[in-house]
Amino acid sequence: MYKFLLLTMVLVILVFGCDRNPAQKPSNQSNTENPVSTTQTLKPEFSLTANVIGGDEVEFNVTTNIPGKISMHIGFRLDDPKYEDIATGAQRLVYLEDGQGSFIVKAKQYPPDHKWTSEWVPPGNYIGYLRFSVSSGLEDEKAKSSGITENVELKIHIPAPLKGNMSFQDFEDELDIGRRQDWAVDGVYSGMSWDIDFLRKNLGDYIESVYKQ
Repeated sequence: MYKFLLLTMVLVILVFGCDRNPAQKPSNQSNTENPVSTTQTLKPEFSLTANVIGGDEVEFNVTTNIPGKISMHIGFRLDDPKYEDIATGAQRLVYLEDGQGSFIVKAKQYPPDHKWTSEWVPPGNYIGYLRFSVSSGLEDEKAKSSGITENVELKIHIPAPLKGNMSFQDFEDELDIGRRQDWAVDGVYSGMSWDIDFLRKNLGDYIESVYKQ
């Protein structure tokens, strides 16, 4: 009988004692090896429309899904591949709050004796654009906590041509003056031979003056 009881106890220990996995962690311990991230990324969305309200003046309407206060550059430039590398039109830094806003961009015009500092808007068709940068465009905590990680550049065709603030011939003349000035910086050097025809070809006509000491 004792042998029967002893055998029964051994079987009970084997059945119930081996059921536990000694390598298994207790269920009340938290798993800190693979934390789950709760940060969500918001994909930025913008819409941009434009209306011509003057010869060198455009009104832009902007909407976005980014909350809070943000900043961006908006502007317009000549829609012509020939002048893609020339600074035409106008651009401004603007601030947008609560996802929508309207902004007027007008070219700066300076006195005639400082015409080279004006913003050039020759008559023609123009492209409107918007540029938003994550590194500098998130202006408050609400915007910064939105999860935005992408920069945005948006372009549209302005629906009507601009009359401009200068004639196209004046625009071309200004470009020509700029090209000649660039040549003078790079092409004129000490000790070069005097060739009046060569200089006139690259710098244009000259004015003679008499210097008196």
